[in-house]
Amino acid sequence: MGEAPLQSPELPRMGRRWVALFGLVLLLALAAGAWQFRVTDTEQIPGDTEVLSDQAIRVKHPDEFQTKATLDLPDGGVLEFRYGPISDSGVHLRRYDRQGGCVLWERGCAPLGVLHSEYEHQVFVQIEGQTAKVISRGSYGTFVERLDLASGRSLARSVRKTSQDESFVERVCGWLGRK
Repeated sequence: MGEAPLQSPELPRMGRRWVALFGLVLLLALAAGAWQFRVTDTEQIPGDTEVLSDQAIRVKHPDEFQTKATLDLPDGGVLEFRYGPISDSGVHLRRYDRQGGCVLWERGCAPLGVLHSEYEHQVFVQIEGQTAKVISRGSYGTFVERLDLASGRSLARSVRKTSQDESFVERVCGWLGRK
C-alpha cells in the first residue's frame, strides 16, 4: 500500500481572505508612511528645568492660537516655524532662500500625541552646522528632531514623555477595559 504524500494543512477559505486583507492593509500603511521605523539618535533630551533659548523672533497670532517664529540662517536664508503654544501641535517648518521669496522645503515635526485640555508648548530651533535641532517642550513631554538644512529631511528624532502622560492607544485601551 502506498502512503499519500504529506500535505500542509490549508487555511479555510475565510482564513485566507483575512491573511490577504491583513497583508494588503500592512502594505498600504507602509507605503503611506504610517509606520516609520527609525532609530533615535543619542543626543540628550533637555531636562524640564534646563533653560532653552534660540535666536528666533516670535510673534503670537491672536486669532489662531499659534506662534510664528523666524530664524536667520548663517547662509542668508530664513527658517520659519509655527506651533500652537497651548496645544500639542508639533512644529511646522518652512525654509526660504536668501531672497526670502522662494520656499526651499517644508517639513512637519509630528506632535507627541497627548490628549490633554490644559497644555503649554514651547519650541526652540538651534542651528548646528548644517542641521536644525528642533526642540519641542510640552506639558507632558519633549522631543528633539534633527533636520538637514539643505533638504529638510529628518535625520533623527528622540522623544521623552512624562509619566503623567498616557498615549492615545493607552487611553483607548483604558476606555475599552483592556488595560
